[in-house]
Amino acid sequence: MRRAITDQLFPAWSVIDGILGKHSEAEGRTAEYEFPRRDRLTVHGKPVESVGTLETASEVVFQRLGPGRVATAGELYLLTSEVEPVLRALDEHGLHPTALHNHMRDDGPPHYWVHWYATGDAASLAKAVSAALALMKGAKKASQPD
Repeated sequence: MRRAITDQLFPAWSVIDGILGKHSEAEGRTAEYEFPRRDRLTVHGKPVESVGTLETASEVVFQRLGPGRVATAGELYLLTSEVEPVLRALDEHGLHPTALHNHMRDDGPPHYWVHWYATGDAASLAKAVSAALALMKGAKKASQPD
């Protein structure tokens, strides 16, 4: 009975999936989306895949808060040339940037991470994330094959 009530109160992941692509993981009130890059990446001169486990793919998490509300937080893996346009898009769409940094000293080409958070309705926040992803030349839609 509790699950039926929960499903009625919160938006289905399909709303966000329809905008960002299929989530990579979901458990309870939380769903995660992963956005690998298409461009060639190296660390210490060695080719690497763009995946979340290697910290070389963007990741976004949505959590159901209550009727019609979700929270989102994420980290986007950006080329240097993408940093300013993506930060501007996040801010313009109501996603609050909280950090900008790099993880690796010897990656190629150089990449930076931008983190953010926001709360609101699922569709609006997913569209905001999509606007930022659209500025990333190498980002693939979630669960999109190569």
